[in-house]
Amino acid sequence: MPEPTTATPPASSGTETTTDRYRALLDRLGAARARALDAAALTPDISAMATGIAAGYLHATADIICAFEGTEAAQAYVRQQITDVEAQNTSAGDGAR
Repeated sequence: MPEPTTATPPASSGTETTTDRYRALLDRLGAARARALDAAALTPDISAMATGIAAGYLHATADIICAFEGTEAAQAYVRQQITDVEAQNTSAGDGAR
């Protein structure tokens, strides 16, 4: 299992804006989600919780988007994630036939 890491924020160039920090936060959150799901897939006792792990990261990301961009943007993000998962499930089902 990979060693846990702590994300180190990038050094500020002095011109970093709140939007830059917001986008960096979303990038780090997405990377952490991917690492958590990869680790869960390798551990049988935890892999059953992958949906909960993904939902937790989805909720956290939506909360951050809501704080910076508003409710409509957060709702659009969640809808897009649902659409993406449905498309993945459909294509996975097509491949099994």
